Amino acid sequence: MGNFQADRLQSIQKIFEENPRLFEQERYSNIVRYDTKGSMKINVTLPLKDHKHYGETVLFISEKLNEAGQIIEYHYAWELSQRLNRMGKKPRHIMAFGNEDHEPGTHAWVPSNPYHHHHVPNEPKKRKETTVEELHRVIEILTDYIHGGLTYVSTQSF
Repeated sequence: MGNFQADRLQSIQKIFEENPRLFEQERYSNIVRYDTKGSMKINVTLPLKDHKHYGETVLFISEKLNEAGQIIEYHYAWELSQRLNRMGKKPRHIMAFGNEDHEPGTHAWVPSNPYHHHHVPNEPKKRKETTVEELHRVIEILTDYIHGGLTYVSTQSF
């Protein structure tokens, strides 16, 4: 694992510890996962407090770092937990945010390209424009939904 990966994982661990209203730090602590992929990518799964509609959910974080340690590509997904039963990407998807760049005119391109919101539960390929560009904003949004007991509706825009 590279130094930048270790630093970023430590930063995410701090976010997890500093947000007890959002993250389940005791009951589902066995599903906290920190993985490195190659020398430039990390994947993290963090358990969220149970949601009144969705039940047990997680925040899945996938980030690609450049040689200076900056995040150059990310995918932050609110998903159903797979702790008790494995699921494919579609059935576990609630919503996600990403910044993968897409060509104009393709089905994946949106006006806020590269930033996009995967907004339809169970249909992760569908996306629309967004102003969300950082993990801290995703944390704020999920805290509103989890702590506030709000049910996500795919027409919601961020």
